[in-house]
Amino acid sequence: MRKAIVRVADLRQQVYDNLKERITRGEFPMDHKFQEISLSLAEELGVSRTPVREALALLVRDRILVQAVRGFRFPEFGPEEIVEITEIRLRLEPYAVRLAVEVLSAEKRTALAGLIRGEIARHGEADTWVAAHRRVRAALFAPVRNKRLIEAIAHYEDTIHFMRVNTLQDARWRGLSVGGSAKLADAIEAGDAGAAEAAQATLLGLARDSFLAWSAENA
Repeated sequence: MRKAIVRVADLRQQVYDNLKERITRGEFPMDHKFQEISLSLAEELGVSRTPVREALALLVRDRILVQAVRGFRFPEFGPEEIVEITEIRLRLEPYAVRLAVEVLSAEKRTALAGLIRGEIARHGEADTWVAAHRRVRAALFAPVRNKRLIEAIAHYEDTIHFMRVNTLQDARWRGLSVGGSAKLADAIEAGDAGAAEAAQATLLGLARDSFLAWSAENA
């Protein structure tokens, strides 16, 4: 009995991780309805519908999805919520970037800056910047040892994933994101924690403005 319980929990987590990854990388359009996802995903992964339903409930808990009349959908954020989420992110992310710069050796700072510049060179002018942006953020926060801080950052990033996907596919906002990331890379390589902190805050301000514009255009 104990093994069965562990297995169910494990399946639920696997389904949760699978679906969350697909959602946050932009596999589903903003207006996607998840009425049939329970059955189709269960068939795809070779599991029963129970762990799928449980995984969907966890996604609702994390505000990645919301319960609809039938099934699930992405949440809708108004201007006030976008501003509030950005205020929280502004308290978390610039500080985390400062910590990363302070803990890294000069060699590792150069490597991180090189990674950011490499992603910009390969993907800065294409829709693939969405995925590159995620890789940059993962590398940026990897040196931070405060796991609760990183979990909080990931939580608020995940809640607005669909706005990020849509705005970074727009050349206007993608260009600003790329430019801000280049400045961040320069600050990291220089070992200037204050400048890196400020650069991340600027990027978040640009993200907020892009989300507000996108939200107004799609209201």
